[in-house]
Amino acid sequence: MTNPSDRDTWIHPDLDKNRRAFPQHELMKYVNRHIAWNWEGTQILAEGDTLDEVADKLERRGINLSRVVFDYVPDATASQIGGIL
Repeated sequence: MTNPSDRDTWIHPDLDKNRRAFPQHELMKYVNRHIAWNWEGTQILAEGDTLDEVADKLERRGINLSRVVFDYVPDATASQIGGIL
């Protein structure tokens, strides 16, 4: 993972563009999982059932948690509308 030269800048200017360009078949491997993108949004660095699990994996690898973007990959085939029956 590259470190930005301007550490006060958040977020990487190409983050959204890069995440949209990420191969969908690769992203589908992480359905219903929490993930951490690299700062540029070009690579998934860790995944887990919870954000804590993802953070633990990143810390064990020596990755600065302030330089990643946490996300969740929902199941695109499931309804996101809920309610009381």
